[in-house]
Amino acid sequence: MTATLVILFVFLFPAKIQHKMRDFEVYWRAGTRAIAAESLYRPEDGHYQFKYLPAFALAVSPLSTLSLPVAKTLWYTLLVGLLFLILLCNWRLLSLHHQPAWILLLLTSTVMAKFYGHELVLGQSNLLMLSLVSRPPCFGP
Repeated sequence: MTATLVILFVFLFPAKIQHKMRDFEVYWRAGTRAIAAESLYRPEDGHYQFKYLPAFALAVSPLSTLSLPVAKTLWYTLLVGLLFLILLCNWRLLSLHHQPAWILLLLTSTVMAKFYGHELVLGQSNLLMLSLVSRPPCFGP
């Protein structure tokens, strides 16, 4: 099952996602501006002008040293990995209650698939933020 999902995510990237990821392009441009010590927020950016905090522009600036296609590939890989970690965390937390956790996890993942897909297509940072602010009880003893 996991191998099938990994193969699906690998084939979806070049076919459907690589040429999109508009939000990530905004982050990448912000990182480029941060490295060059340029103004981060510009009127010509339109409604993408305030999509990130200045600290986030600094955090993604290492990715902006790479070409945009390579940076998109790394960002997508990070997001897919975080999605799997979040689902694993949910699995472990649900398993603590001694119920058939796989049923609830499968149903929840199916209902949330549209939102997970939208997150990946836009290249948003929500999965990253969720993993940073979540408590890690499911990864430790």
